[in-house]
Amino acid sequence: MNQLKHTPGPWKTYKTEEVETHLDIVIESELWTLGWLYSESKNAEANARLISCAPEMLEQLIDLYKMMGKLSPDIATDTLYHNTGNIIEKATGLTIDKVLNDK
Repeated sequence: MNQLKHTPGPWKTYKTEEVETHLDIVIESELWTLGWLYSESKNAEANARLISCAPEMLEQLIDLYKMMGKLSPDIATDTLYHNTGNIIEKATGLTIDKVLNDK
């Protein structure tokens, strides 16, 4: 059973409205609309692009974590390896063991 519960990628963004005071951006998958980013921030487009890359980034991060674990038996004490596992857990809401056993 698939433990990862997010909507699969790819996700994409597009603007629905742009005026001087705000930017309205839709984030959607091939299946449905995931959300809207309505913002007055000058960083709105960059934030939307980052959000839309989340599924692919998570997949690559999991693959990287697995590869790092295979390359070195001493990797468990490495800060980068540990931090990567923590980010995966934060993104999935699962322990790294559950994520790895699912893929």
